[in-house]
Amino acid sequence: MRDSGTKVTFDPQPLRAGHGEWHIVATYHPSGQQEHISGFRDEADAKEWLTGKGCQAWPKARGYATEAPKATA
Repeated sequence: MRDSGTKVTFDPQPLRAGHGEWHIVATYHPSGQQEHISGFRDEADAKEWLTGKGCQAWPKARGYATEAPKATA
């Protein structure tokens, strides 16, 4: 498991990446490093991921705390 002090937050507003693809920005705290999660076909698909199990499973799959991440406002 990675540093338990690291938290991951997600921007609550998906961004259009061009060519019909949408992405979500994940930010690691306290470092501020950002990662773009891509592959969403539309804004609704990205928002569904943010409110569903994908958002909860994503940090865990990368070895971060299993605590459910919270979207930032």
